Amino acid sequence: MNVDHNALNVLRLASMGTGGRMKGLIAILAGYAFAVAGPGPAMAATAPPPGSGDPTAIRCASPANAFQKAVCTSPELSKAYKAASDGFAKTLGRAPEPWRARLLEGQQSWLGYMARACLPDQLKNMKYGDTAAHCRKGQLAERAEDLSMVFQKVGGRNFVEIVTYRVAPAAKQDLEAGFPRLGLCRNHLIQIMSPANAAEQRWNAMIESRLRHAMAGYCVSADGYAVVDASASDFIQGTINITEVKPLGGLEIDLTEIPWSLRLGRMIKASDLFANPARAAQAMARMEMRIFKRKATKDDPVETTEAQIVKFTGSSKYWSLGEKGIRFGSDDPSDYFSRNSDYLSWAALKPYLRKDIPIDLVTLKSRS
Repeated sequence: MNVDHNALNVLRLASMGTGGRMKGLIAILAGYAFAVAGPGPAMAATAPPPGSGDPTAIRCASPANAFQKAVCTSPELSKAYKAASDGFAKTLGRAPEPWRARLLEGQQSWLGYMARACLPDQLKNMKYGDTAAHCRKGQLAERAEDLSMVFQKVGGRNFVEIVTYRVAPAAKQDLEAGFPRLGLCRNHLIQIMSPANAAEQRWNAMIESRLRHAMAGYCVSADGYAVVDASASDFIQGTINITEVKPLGGLEIDLTEIPWSLRLGRMIKASDLFANPARAAQAMARMEMRIFKRKATKDDPVETTEAQIVKFTGSSKYWSLGEKGIRFGSDDPSDYFSRNSDYLSWAALKPYLRKDIPIDLVTLKSRS
């Protein structure tokens, strides 16, 4: 719900871990005559041993679809594909089980997605859609970027992002709205890499379930992101971000904040943080209004009231908690409140906080 979530690249930036098994991967995939793999028959769920390169490499002796043919015949696309394939091989080599199998499933789903993406009936609704070649090049660059962000670290906790792709028939109302016959969508699922206890296992299951629920019926031309914005020893601030490409241009973004207490096994409530939630909500609304008035200009005047702000400061479903404090926003990150909201510091909130809040503020760190 916050403006800084708007930039999708920023949403998924994270400090990357180092190390991992990478020996042998470049040698296996190097050279212009690399083997490029297609979806082909379904593969077993178990990933191959580390260091075995990209097991899904397209075989240019028998390309399976228009995308594979284009990769095999265009030097520019061949180079872009190799970057994505190398990235997948390196990522697969670093990943522990069970994530290796899930990464492999994600790569296979991407190949199926690319078999349909950038075809004439899809071009008008693709981000890189002026020509099939530009569309494919853009999709390949995006895949390489996705793979570079698989391993993330927030607040001392290691996460893994699994991206899966889906092709689904468009619903009647979507066809009437001008969408293509087939919908293409992506799910970016964030998970704790090595859950240390049952509470972290429950968080993994919860965030996966919420992303799946949010994307149900949304596979028209949409991306779904489960993002970690901050993490503490006993708390994770997550966000579900659904970004839909509209048929006549532009994006529609829907955000849901999930301030999750590992200790309590649920979302934080106002009563978990504040001794008097109603009094705290009013005080925070006044603080936010002062911020808005300070930012206001003749061309961008204040467009809300304290009474309206209380709706957001009084309900944790609009809260994003981080090391700086609490920030608020609506479901629509483009509206006035979300665009202008700023963090209220923990120091400013101290007079209203309970003494036994279920968050270790000392270990709470935001995404860098």
